[in-house]
Amino acid sequence: MAGGAPYSPSSSSALGLGAAHPFATKHTSGAASSAASGGLWYLERDYEPREISFNADGHVSGGTLRCLVERMTLHDTTIDAGFSNTFLLTFRMFTTPADLARMLWARFDLSPPIHPTTGAALSPEELKKWTAQKLTPVRLRVYNLFKTWVEVYWLHDRDGEIVDDLLEWTEGRLRDALPAPSKRLAELVNKRVAVAARIPAPSISKNVIAALRPTLSGRSPLLNSVAELDPLELARQLTIMESRIYCSIRPEELLAAATSGSDEASCKSPSPADGPAKAVQSVRKMSALSTRLTGWIAETILNEHDQKRRIGLVKFFIKLGSNLLELRNYNALFAVFTALSSSTISRLQKTWDGLAPKYKAIFDTLRKATDHTRNYAEYRQRVRQALPPCLPFVGLFLTDLIFVYEGNRAERVSPADPDLSLINFDRYHKMARVVGELQRFQSPYALVEVPEMQAYLAQELDTLKMGQDAQSLCQFTLFFFPRTRADSKPVLWLTDRQSLMIEPRQGETPSSSAASFVSSHSSHRPGRELLNWRG
Repeated sequence: MAGGAPYSPSSSSALGLGAAHPFATKHTSGAASSAASGGLWYLERDYEPREISFNADGHVSGGTLRCLVERMTLHDTTIDAGFSNTFLLTFRMFTTPADLARMLWARFDLSPPIHPTTGAALSPEELKKWTAQKLTPVRLRVYNLFKTWVEVYWLHDRDGEIVDDLLEWTEGRLRDALPAPSKRLAELVNKRVAVAARIPAPSISKNVIAALRPTLSGRSPLLNSVAELDPLELARQLTIMESRIYCSIRPEELLAAATSGSDEASCKSPSPADGPAKAVQSVRKMSALSTRLTGWIAETILNEHDQKRRIGLVKFFIKLGSNLLELRNYNALFAVFTALSSSTISRLQKTWDGLAPKYKAIFDTLRKATDHTRNYAEYRQRVRQALPPCLPFVGLFLTDLIFVYEGNRAERVSPADPDLSLINFDRYHKMARVVGELQRFQSPYALVEVPEMQAYLAQELDTLKMGQDAQSLCQFTLFFFPRTRADSKPVLWLTDRQSLMIEPRQGETPSSSAASFVSSHSSHRPGRELLNWRG
């Protein structure tokens, strides 16, 4: 079998213990056993009390890898499905697929224990009882754990390294012990391999894609302004587009996006061969759409130099935000509010002064719904009370995951043995709760698609120029709407990865910086053409 002897790891590190500790023969004093053992020493659990810790609610808060694996395959109690699901969702953050597989294979191949004091082997009657009440239940639960892993939590880019060994074990040791389950598991593994093989790699380069873009049809000549659209229908179509991406976000994507910058995560969980971008593809799409939407709104407003029409555009986007709030699409709502409240737009004082009190009141409602004070308390309360369909703000999920991941150590000291470090499972349980909240709303909206409007919106976002570049947008707004001393603070602009504080380059005033930008494109008249120049 490839990869050495996968059934019985010989190193103590593979078992997650600090000292040599042969898994197949180790027996405890009984302190870690349940009443189900009936006081029979050979039916007690294998992990030691020092290998596990519990929180005040009685849930596992830490454990060695060996102990955590045993907790998912116990012979004497009902298995906690939530515990197993949390483990399978997050295990790549503290171990590897190969190490987990070897641990499970060792668990499957338990050897009959010998008496801890006399060294005597089990009698025939004891061996029969041990086999029926411990070995067989453990083996069934090892199989069930593998089955759940392959069916629900399999990541072929990462877990594919164990396919050959897993199939060999399935068709060998598992088939000898459990023929029917062996056949089922082999079918699942082969299905996973076949599905992965059918996914073709892109065969077109970015240069070719860029060359094809000019062949696409331009904007509809029948639509002079986005304000001609119904803001409610635009909100619906935007929600359909976002919901499609949101529902495709897999739990492991969210975890990868939250931990991608961590040295610890990269050490334990290397990126797949295709790179980190593939690992967080849907999260990146969601982020990119939000960023483009924010930039497009700001750019559209700044493009309009007629004061009355600019006021109309601000009204339109306020109504769009209100409709998104009614649809419970908080992800797009945050993008809309970010655009309207950005320094580049909020400094258009005459435009805001021209709004009727009605629109200012609606805008204030949007402000409260997206208020960041008290850790987004108002928003979190709304989401807690919301029923699907709903589109939460994905950025806050990432923030929460990063907070949990970086705010909790990977290991914790065993309460019973200060020299033994346990996997801080409480950390991963908390992260799984955040992911579960995202999954709760992964259900589509019952809305009718309008392909023409979606195509228009996609094209508008695709032709976005300056809204993707905070420096360009800042320079543009300063050229047409020069700063006064009262608003000479730096411009805050949100990108999809971080906030940027935009300030003039050293030795350059804002107006001269903006003028140099505009003069470099002087062949284009100010307005919509300026913002859609093709370099």
